[in-house]
Amino acid sequence: MEQINTISSLIIVITSMLAGVLGLIEKTQKIKWKPLTKLFGREEIINKIENLDKKVDKVMERQDELEQINLEKEYHDIREKILNFASDVHNGVGKTRLQYEEYFDKWLPKYDYLVHKLNLTNNWATEEIRYVKTQYRKLDKECKKTFDK
Repeated sequence: MEQINTISSLIIVITSMLAGVLGLIEKTQKIKWKPLTKLFGREEIINKIENLDKKVDKVMERQDELEQINLEKEYHDIREKILNFASDVHNGVGKTRLQYEEYFDKWLPKYDYLVHKLNLTNNWATEEIRYVKTQYRKLDKECKKTFDK
């Protein structure tokens, strides 16, 4: 999905730049060479540029839609991971320090970013995150007591 977005972005940028440069050349009085006029004629140039602008706008709209869909899917996936992890902790399923680190260092920052980017609020997940943090602190204290003996 990201490759399609990247490729479409590049196509948009290259096409826009080419149209802009050729349009600039056409409008510049100091440059006698008029490539678009030579190829198409004045009226056709205007129509072609307008059509190109419309197509670029449609592609950009579609790219924005795809990005939104991708972000929403990513949000739901990470939210499910967070809630499943919390469910495991509630049910006494043991988690390793590495699993907790992935939870805190990878999933939670990504989740916070997506909530902010998508302008969402999610009290249920917030409560579950708080619970996991509390349980982790308890385990961390127990682990320190064990090593201090």
